[in-house]
Amino acid sequence: MREWRIPPGLNDEGLFEGGKFVEWLTEAKKICIESGHFDIGMLQIGEVLFHCPPDLDGFWIDRTVAKTLNEKDSENLRRGFRIKIYNSRGVHFVDPTGKPEKELSNKYKTLAEITENEGYQRLAHTLRDVSETYEKEAERVVLNHFDSNWNDVE
Repeated sequence: MREWRIPPGLNDEGLFEGGKFVEWLTEAKKICIESGHFDIGMLQIGEVLFHCPPDLDGFWIDRTVAKTLNEKDSENLRRGFRIKIYNSRGVHFVDPTGKPEKELSNKYKTLAEITENEGYQRLAHTLRDVSETYEKEAERVVLNHFDSNWNDVE
């Protein structure tokens, strides 16, 4: 499941079919509830939704998926989505200036604003959480670098 990258609803031509996604998700929820794996199933599905393409109108993610992630009862989907955003960065060099983290923070802050303006407040909140996490990480990186350099001086 960790290698799952093709979101349900993505056809062979690379187009996202929202109706097929909704049908698939409805059935997946039913199966996960029956098997007792609802929470973990929704987390995993939330992670794969990271790979959804932009909407045909140019919005950064397919609007059917945005609507689904925004639903009141989709907290586990949003949590999985947030986890995947954060983990998608992979292994990286730590820049002591925190610049990469600040750039990521700004990216997700901008996406949060765009998303909220489109009416997806819960999804925007998730994106703001990601932005704040990267901002805190930038501060931590800079402080750790400053502290280690300060200790070298002493």
